[in-house]
Amino acid sequence: MEEWKDICGFEGYYQVSNNGRIRSLDRIVSRTYSNGSVTKVKRRGGIMKLDYRGDYAAVRLQADKKVFKPYVHRLVCEAFNGSSPEDDKIFVAHNDGNPYNNKPCNLRWATPAENQRDRELHHTHNRGTKSHLAKLTWDDVNAIRSSSFKASQLSSLYGVTAENIRHILNMRTWVPLA
Repeated sequence: MEEWKDICGFEGYYQVSNNGRIRSLDRIVSRTYSNGSVTKVKRRGGIMKLDYRGDYAAVRLQADKKVFKPYVHRLVCEAFNGSSPEDDKIFVAHNDGNPYNNKPCNLRWATPAENQRDRELHHTHNRGTKSHLAKLTWDDVNAIRSSSFKASQLSSLYGVTAENIRHILNMRTWVPLA
């Protein structure tokens, strides 16, 4: 059964469900026109359309001239799991690694380090070839590590800096995940 709770700061305007849905509530809105006249308009509530920023669902909330565009997983976690328990637990982590699964039992507060470990565990990190900035492949990295050339020679061969080559050789970057 779907359960609804008020969104903190938007009570009486919006609610979030344990299924990760957002709804606006019926309400009366005052509208002021340029000639100074004011009318009251009834706004019907309903399920809201979600926007996606990357893999994460977001929604546009507006009330009392406040506009807020939060991620849905944060709204669900705050409403059903409570606010962040500690100052350093500022991320909402998905236990199964699926950013579309915004059920309260799948969400928890996490530190940046815990969130990064989850990303590595679920293979949703952006390291190595998953990075949009990657100039090398794992084949290139393996060839660099087995080469007898100097870092300066390898850097011009692969189009990266000598410092980048040294980081690869010293296993500071391009470290295989366990």
